Amino acid sequence: WGWAWGCVAPPDLRGVNRAASASALSSKTTAIMAAFIGRARATMAMQPTLVGRTLAISGAGRAMTSWSTCDPNAEHVGRVLNLLQGKWVDGSGADASSSASMTSVPDPMTGKPMVDVSEVSASSGKVMAAFAGSIRACPKSGLHNPIKRPERYLAYGDISLKVAAALREDAVAEYFASLIARVAPKSKGQAMGEVVVTRKFFENFAGDNVRYLAKSFTAPGDYQGQRTEGLRWPFGGVAIVTPFNFPLEIPALQLMGALYMGNKPVIKTDTKVSVVVAELLRLLHHCGMPAEDCDFI
Repeated sequence: WGWAWGCVAPPDLRGVNRAASASALSSKTTAIMAAFIGRARATMAMQPTLVGRTLAISGAGRAMTSWSTCDPNAEHVGRVLNLLQGKWVDGSGADASSSASMTSVPDPMTGKPMVDVSEVSASSGKVMAAFAGSIRACPKSGLHNPIKRPERYLAYGDISLKVAAALREDAVAEYFASLIARVAPKSKGQAMGEVVVTRKFFENFAGDNVRYLAKSFTAPGDYQGQRTEGLRWPFGGVAIVTPFNFPLEIPALQLMGALYMGNKPVIKTDTKVSVVVAELLRLLHHCGMPAEDCDFI
């Protein structure tokens, strides 16, 4: 029901007769789901358009943008690099132009090579130390907090608005849905539902709403001149590990929650679906997120 949470209330199943025959139950379930899908489509159709431009598409899912690097409709989708201190690097820590060996991810439908991933090996002590050092370099006060660099709350509200606007573009939504459907795999409808939920999350945290996340509290003291004040504080350096089953939604929500509050995250997602997060990060950079704010393995 994660998709339903982002679009409309789930259907009421209380009227389904548990004692009904299998065929009757299937018929009623089909009718319920048809109504549910119709409501979802109507809800999405009513959403206001944030931007008026349309991106060109080559094929059915290739968004021709300045940030995208993959073709979800090609036999070979593309390659995935690591992000370390604002630079795309291979598994050895060399820059993106390196020809270091790649891990080949097979197409789950055909078994043919689909995505090349430059994985960081656990035995690569120098590279792992670089990622660990990047996280440790972030102080416990975070990259921002209610006292330090509070303008970054507004900056992330603006970034969220731009990402949401991009995900409203048919070409960009189709691009991510096609990527998800290739690597998960999911049906195109399920994949697009994941894109919609993610877009709604970014819409919810546009403008001042990131700043409001850090809302503090005060309480009067028990003597003159004294009071209690509580501030929402970041942890500093944090790590995020995400599964394969929601390649966009889970990483996006967990990653942005950490970034909004001033943390410096390193994110590791399942290798098989890592191309989706890599492209999300490229979109975030395009929309104004400082590349140094997040590392990616």
